[in-house]
Amino acid sequence: MISQNIVRLLGYGGAVPFLGGAILLTSDSQLPGIETRTALLYYGAVILSFLGGLQWGRIASSTHHSRSSDTAFLVWSVVPPLIAWAALLAGEVAGVIVMIGCFCSAYIIDRRLCVAGEWQEWMGELRRNLTVAACVSLALLLV
Repeated sequence: MISQNIVRLLGYGGAVPFLGGAILLTSDSQLPGIETRTALLYYGAVILSFLGGLQWGRIASSTHHSRSSDTAFLVWSVVPPLIAWAALLAGEVAGVIVMIGCFCSAYIIDRRLCVAGEWQEWMGELRRNLTVAACVSLALLLV
């Protein structure tokens, strides 16, 4: 069984760019040579791609025979990266709104998988907290 401390450390460690970006935005600070707004938006796209990959990993590592829902989840798995890519092309305001919508949609889908027992117990709380961190951080780009 995987250590809950490792899970939290890695999960919340992945939120550091979101939280750091939020702190920089709200304090009107900058890191030399880095455009915080762009970095935050790009990181959102990277994480949405990661969320799509979670479905591939879940299905590929399953010891169950293929289920009819697997095809739908594999199709869904390519949606977050495609949305993220389109959001980067759409401009900051539209891109942020689209990304936040995609983060929320991915959370709803993953929450249902948690309830159905497809994810380990710790995944629901972690996904909720990380989704909130991502969405709030990205929303600061709209202020």
